[in-house]
Amino acid sequence: MDFINGKVSSKDLSYPIPFFSPPYEAPTGTMEWNGVSSIIIRYRTDGELIRHLLPDNLTIERNPIVTLMIIDYGPAPLGACFEVFQMVEVLYNGKKFNFSILLVLDNPRAVYIGRELFGFPKLLGEVEFKPLLADQTAEIRGHCISPLDNTTPALEYSFKPTTRLSSEAASQFGGGGAPVLNLRLIPSSVPGAKPSVREFVEVDFHLEVGEVWEGDCEFKFPSTAESEPFHQLPVVERLSTHLVRKCTSFVTLGEQAFRF
Repeated sequence: MDFINGKVSSKDLSYPIPFFSPPYEAPTGTMEWNGVSSIIIRYRTDGELIRHLLPDNLTIERNPIVTLMIIDYGPAPLGACFEVFQMVEVLYNGKKFNFSILLVLDNPRAVYIGRELFGFPKLLGEVEFKPLLADQTAEIRGHCISPLDNTTPALEYSFKPTTRLSSEAASQFGGGGAPVLNLRLIPSSVPGAKPSVREFVEVDFHLEVGEVWEGDCEFKFPSTAESEPFHQLPVVERLSTHLVRKCTSFVTLGEQAFRF
């Protein structure tokens, strides 16, 4: 009986699987999206209530700042994508980051690349967001339904623009002035063994140019499911709410990962 080998160099395999038809192309530098819109909500929460959502090598204030973003990525290369992103301000090795708690979005390809490469904790769900309909006479309403509880919305919100700010203000949004920190975790295929990958990934995520609006915003977290984290970061103090439109979003992987 004759045997033959495969033709693909095993030493050079670096594509996402299935490697013969990768679901996405790994970026070589900064990923850029144009026509991005987002509602950015910042508030303080009770740190004692969220400790179970954080690894013990991260430090938080007693009342850390939470950033909640509802995002429309516009005509993105991976197709239309709407996303809700919740992160909390932490310290790691003495440096300030925004640690990703959960992202819910409606684009499967964006889930693959976000989870596998960047370590974003992304789940496929339902997000309603129509940012271009909002003006000073009309508010927008929307919701997010997470797969962790598909019977009750994880988030319901409304926003009405009131005051337009200078476009330069958009640069402070995205990671809120600090890099994003993701936990990239791939369990071992061997039962009981250490994870194949366990590391923090630093990501620069920010917005530039575009419209920036202050406004009146109401939001709530109807789902109280134990598996659903949104409501587990309750509002202690509201800080700010803005709507940005027609922005450019930049996402860049850091130069190193922090394994532990």
